Amino acid sequence: MPEAVLAQTAERAEVVAMIDGATGREVPYAELQMAVDQLAVGFAEAGVAKGDTVCLFTPNHPAYAPVFYAVSRIGAVLAPVSAQATVAELVAHLARNNVRLLVTSEGLLPIAAAAERNLGAGLSPLREIFLLHPSESRRSLVDLFGSTFAAPDVTVDAATDTALITRRVSQGGGVQAVRLTHAEVARALDALDDSLPLAVGERVLAEAPWAETGESELLMHHSIASGATTFVPDGSDPEPLLEAIEQHGIETALLAPSTLAELAAAAPTAGADLSSLRRVVCCGPAPEDSTGRTAALGTATVSYLAALVALPEA
Repeated sequence: MPEAVLAQTAERAEVVAMIDGATGREVPYAELQMAVDQLAVGFAEAGVAKGDTVCLFTPNHPAYAPVFYAVSRIGAVLAPVSAQATVAELVAHLARNNVRLLVTSEGLLPIAAAAERNLGAGLSPLREIFLLHPSESRRSLVDLFGSTFAAPDVTVDAATDTALITRRVSQGGGVQAVRLTHAEVARALDALDDSLPLAVGERVLAEAPWAETGESELLMHHSIASGATTFVPDGSDPEPLLEAIEQHGIETALLAPSTLAELAAAAPTAGADLSSLRRVVCCGPAPEDSTGRTAALGTATVSYLAALVALPEA
């Protein structure tokens, strides 16, 4: 996975890879690559080995990308879960996927800690819970930087080794777990290259890159692999998203279907200039009122991931 997505990082070193919507901080591709390299070593020193599963239980955050690529680099598996998960849902997710390490935010730590305590007898315990940001209560991702641990020499079989455990939303609204190998993710990104070409430096808004909307993380990986500049907003409220589209000149928006509906409802009266927005891509099947949503966003076209790339069956 890291090779499939970050193959041209050296040529794009100074291009902005991600913008943190919460702080406005810009992360160039060179810094993203450095974070992946350091986190891979740090996770290995923390005991993550090939085949282990790491869970991301966080709000929308730019850390998703370097964490996933670092986990993949050492042959482990990422199994993200919605930030809206309850304690019971998180317990079920951790148990079902045999999660060994969890990354969460300070605000979600009480839920994560409760889920850790409620893992039943006979289940593999969590090795550790890491936080996104420095804290006095637990180690954070920042504490993994600067490790002098020897980088693990891991051989990944792209055809058979799982890279990502995600969710698929069916036409009827049901949710299925999907295990994607490194090769399957890479093939999906190849298909997106043809169906959704993105230019180097193109401004892309990634509102929900993981967990809540099925395979939407593939869209974010495609954005990074293409060399685009991915804006990761802090939350899904329509007014800030509309402001971000105007302020950052967003050309392509990757949205959850529910967020698209809210944007379409808010856009006519919000007064934001959406002239830069050329297209919106959502996960899952198109709803019956997709045409109306397109009209509300002016010139932007709306397409759905299911129509852009075929993924393996659950």
